[in-house]
Amino acid sequence: MSAHPRRGPGWVLRRHLGAWRRARRCAVPARMVEEATELRLAGDWARACAAARFDVEPSLVRDAHQAGIAAAVLDDLQHLAPDLLRWHLPRLLGGRAELAPNCEVVLADYRERTGSDRLVLAAYTPGVTAPQVPRIALRRRTTPVWPWAIRMPREYWDVRRTDDLRLRCGDARRTAFFHPDGRRRTAAELPTAPPPAYDAAARLEWATMRWDAGDFAAALATYELVAQDPEPEWIDLPLNPPMVADALARADAPTLDVVNRPAWPRVEAVLDGLTPVLRPRLPGPADRPVLDDERWQRLPDWDLLRLGMIEPAELHPLVHRALFPAAGPVAMAPFRVDVTAPARVRCGADWHVVRVVDGRLRVPHSDDDLRREAVLSAFGARSSGCAAVWAAWYSGHRVPRLLRELRQHVFDVAFHGDAAGVLALLDAGFDPKARINGGSTLLHYLSHLDHEELLPRLLAAGLDPTTVDASGLPPIGVAMAWRRERLIDDLVAAETAMTARAPRATMNRRPSEES
Repeated sequence: MSAHPRRGPGWVLRRHLGAWRRARRCAVPARMVEEATELRLAGDWARACAAARFDVEPSLVRDAHQAGIAAAVLDDLQHLAPDLLRWHLPRLLGGRAELAPNCEVVLADYRERTGSDRLVLAAYTPGVTAPQVPRIALRRRTTPVWPWAIRMPREYWDVRRTDDLRLRCGDARRTAFFHPDGRRRTAAELPTAPPPAYDAAARLEWATMRWDAGDFAAALATYELVAQDPEPEWIDLPLNPPMVADALARADAPTLDVVNRPAWPRVEAVLDGLTPVLRPRLPGPADRPVLDDERWQRLPDWDLLRLGMIEPAELHPLVHRALFPAAGPVAMAPFRVDVTAPARVRCGADWHVVRVVDGRLRVPHSDDDLRREAVLSAFGARSSGCAAVWAAWYSGHRVPRLLRELRQHVFDVAFHGDAAGVLALLDAGFDPKARINGGSTLLHYLSHLDHEELLPRLLAAGLDPTTVDASGLPPIGVAMAWRRERLIDDLVAAETAMTARAPRATMNRRPSEES
């Protein structure tokens, strides 16, 4: 059963795709792609990894030489597009689209020249709240596998194989639902009956339309799979029938898990007959084989495109070239957000416009009115209207949807380490004193990015380096948790300078005490 049956059919899928869209817009910005690509084309794979916010194990090259596999490993590293790998790394469903924590993402494996050990080139993702900086390393396969071990197909990271992405959502000629140049196929051009086997793109169109309509049996029958007792919640699964059929044809276990992940409806495959059967997962051994996500899921970019959630220009250039081979080279369009977009608030009997302008939340009331409302609220009176929105903006509580999405976007950009992106949003007029859920300020997020330019900007805007979040943690506490030594030193210096300038009357103010 779906983890959220009351949300309605398709809710989990929409949340899943929303997370991938957020990841593309916040975690892999166009400037990162451009810088990493330039360095990769110049032959500097190590600096390209740094530009895409990957750490590289210092001993990687030495370990490869010692194992006698240096030539093969270095060849793969020269063809690694780290920005494309970050684009495709597994992520958590919903939230900030953070990387799936504590995963071993295997890129390639090699056999030691002088021994029998196998070694893997892999990316290791950080913990769930840690700075989003995976580490690329070479490990012996005798090393214990991490909690989530995933094999990443080469088309997700190797520039020599990116055209194979098109085979995941079409065929050698075109992507399903699109022409080779990227134009969307009209309804009249889509199949109205099961297409012949030789037209792989049309077959996928037919199967996907049947799946989206809840006709799971017809969708699976297109690829000679049987649906047994399908549940309505299967509509949430971004299942790719041809990929599943191919994976099951290679399987040697009588029963395996097709989908066995939190939040997804669980599906198993039974292979003891002539035709594989897919059905809701029954109780059974927890350690039986399970397909990697990439072997059963549709390509997220394809879903985002066909459902109109992104435009082709938002794609990574290598993905765009793969999906639309006749479109020609296209630069990745940076995602832009209107910082000053107005939000409407019910205030008494009227509707007022609230917006962020020139680094401050602007409401159609005087500062004296807002202070008076804050005092009344402190004595137990209930705030409403513009005053409530103003207080929530500076404490991290709930605000109208447009303001909430704006605030979330800015803090997501910071969480994913894009210091230049945060600076650009501040330049566009975003309020540096806004707080996110839990009362964190942008100072609390400095551990996730290069802070050298951003910290002075925030201090100049009046942010207090000793201010704590709702849990009582100051920014320096976050920096200490992640051992960001330079940031710790700079925050200590900022606190010392603040103490020298004025009495510490605002020391340790909690979000509810800020205005």
